[in-house]
Amino acid sequence: NISSRAYCSTGNRVAIGGFVVSGTTERRVLVRAVGPTLTSLGIGETEVLLDPTISVYHGSSVFATNDNWGDDPDASALVTVGDQIGANRLLESDTHSSAMLLSLTPGVYSFVASGRNSSSGIVLLEVYDAQPADRTSSFVNISTRAYSTTGNGVTIGGFVIAGETPKRVLLRAVGSTLTTRGISDAEVLADPVIELHRGSPVIASNDNWGTNSNAAEIVATGARIGAAPLAAGDTRSSALLLFLQPGPYTFIASGKSNASGIVLVEVYDAD
Repeated sequence: NISSRAYCSTGNRVAIGGFVVSGTTERRVLVRAVGPTLTSLGIGETEVLLDPTISVYHGSSVFATNDNWGDDPDASALVTVGDQIGANRLLESDTHSSAMLLSLTPGVYSFVASGRNSSSGIVLLEVYDAQPADRTSSFVNISTRAYSTTGNGVTIGGFVIAGETPKRVLLRAVGSTLTTRGISDAEVLADPVIELHRGSPVIASNDNWGTNSNAAEIVATGARIGAAPLAAGDTRSSALLLFLQPGPYTFIASGKSNASGIVLVEVYDAD
């Protein structure tokens, strides 16, 4: 199960998530863009994206869309399945968050969360494995591109490692390399910092990826698992390659010296 909390605006500053379904069979997933319910988690009503919409893409084609979750044909199943897999319930008054329950073939998917009528605010993007007992397919790589600012507007990702053995994971917060993907220098978070948390404590952090003692291994592992290489001049994006015990984790991407800009946060299964 994966999630990212980010500030969502317009244009290049909408919140974009991505994930890969690997394996040989379809995988049932619950996708949500949560807005008003965030007020129960300490976010002010004036900060929240009050009416998020969500579009899921397979390649460049829109696979499915939703505005208000209750309008979905599977609205009752959204609640039932969410309860079964441990998704936090939406507030009873939250009729404007978006959600979909989908069966997806193996492949690469992205999902875009934006505010209705070009509104802005903090949104929580979530993708849940809705059939965790089936191991014939799985999530392997996940990412979110978002506008990271300060305070509650930093970009926060979350993921869960299941099972009983440690897993090797590559985490990245990509900044200036995004200029090779159509984002201008003025919009990019040029010097992102990443912190990995298990609960409240920070268990690992990085500012510039090349300062890691295993920097060469980060490059080699990224190439092996298909992570897009950082641009040759990008020395200030952040990365961590480490073994993690099963459990829930969060990671925060923020700008050095309280800078703001668009950042890509990524989590790769490096086993």
